[in-house]
Amino acid sequence: MHAAEIWRYPVKSMGGERLPVAEVTAEGLAGDRRVAVFDRRSRRPEHPLSARDLPQLLGFRARWQAGGPLVEGPGLAATRWDRPQVREHVSMACGRDLELAEEPLGAFDDSALHILGMASVRELASEVGWAVDHRRFRANIYLDGGALEPDSEPAWASRHFQVGSATISVIEGCPRCAITTWDPTTLRPQPGLLRHLVRTRNAVLGVYAAVISPGQVAAGDRLTWL
Repeated sequence: MHAAEIWRYPVKSMGGERLPVAEVTAEGLAGDRRVAVFDRRSRRPEHPLSARDLPQLLGFRARWQAGGPLVEGPGLAATRWDRPQVREHVSMACGRDLELAEEPLGAFDDSALHILGMASVRELASEVGWAVDHRRFRANIYLDGGALEPDSEPAWASRHFQVGSATISVIEGCPRCAITTWDPTTLRPQPGLLRHLVRTRNAVLGVYAAVISPGQVAAGDRLTWL
């Protein structure tokens, strides 16, 4: 079993970037979800928004560079996240007066790492009868190969493994939300997918994880259970 793909999402709920190699810190992948979108006029102005609130965010893509994320999207060329035009384009697309702000420790819903096996995605696709793009699940590390069985990840809870030079602890299964219903390419909703996950897996797919020992992980690195 190995790390097949590594993904980072510099701005919470925007499209991310596939990496050949990543630094794994105590706060997750370096640069992951370090900026978030806020509505300062809402009842919870300190609460970072996600694509559950604003699916239009999925139409933007962020990639990391020195100094912070670059954001691009509808009518917006790659621009540093803190430039006024980024705020303007995101606000216009979402129909709300929004702002972007740094989250130095990461704007995570639950844990700093999200891990998913490609076997689980393939099994899900065979069940629903149509191609399921794994990117809709927004995992950081996608595993594949070896003895990886579909939907085996939740049984890994409390186990530790090494991948690359990083040591990771599996916490628990990852409960899915409405974000998974949005196709990352077409941005069209497919609510039947979440209904199927609820019915067949209690909405759980993949796992949350924590970093025990920071290090570096590269695509192709093998996983070793400890």
